[in-house]
Amino acid sequence: AVLRLRQELAIGYDAPLLVDGSLDLPAESADTVREDDAIRGAIERRAELKAASAEREGAKLATRAARAQRLPSVSLYADQGTTGRETDRLLGTYSYGVQLSMPMFDGMRIASQTSEQRARQREADASLQDTRRRIETEVRSAVLTLAASREEVAAASVRLRLAEQEVAQARERFRAGVSSNAEVITALIALNGARDLVIDALTSYHAARVSLASAQGTTTALP
Repeated sequence: AVLRLRQELAIGYDAPLLVDGSLDLPAESADTVREDDAIRGAIERRAELKAASAEREGAKLATRAARAQRLPSVSLYADQGTTGRETDRLLGTYSYGVQLSMPMFDGMRIASQTSEQRARQREADASLQDTRRRIETEVRSAVLTLAASREEVAAASVRLRLAEQEVAQARERFRAGVSSNAEVITALIALNGARDLVIDALTSYHAARVSLASAQGTTTALP
């Protein structure tokens, strides 16, 4: 778990790390999140989506550059120098002009490059859409898991309270002489099982919080 935490926080494996906190259940308002807001925030923060978007923009520019090779190009040139005569006098020379170049036939090189860049652009578009859908799915799944985990904690807490009441009742009956010590032991065993269920439910709940924060790209800001 610590190795995974270091990976999520993007910190070195030899960097100091102090894990502090408890399995207490925070207030319901502390983890209430709207699904649309969570997805919007994830799209703004997730690094892989930014990388996919930058890759698509680069593919677009490469496609434009490949198409632009068909356009005519204009260039200016100028030259200045001196020339000598028999009288040993140096005369200035000047040369300048405008040159227009237009590609006519290049053995389909430009068409081939343009087709290649278009294919890369389509691939980048598909990759961006796939990344966006994957992030949206991760966020929606994390939101549902968090809600389910909180309900599991609530159910386990109810079961724990019932187990505590059963222990109290078993002890009262034992003191009143209407039951044996075995009933108290059975109730205590059930109480320990209920406590274990609460701990497991709380662990799953906090793991769901971390998963949601990871899906949103806010793991380092998790309270």
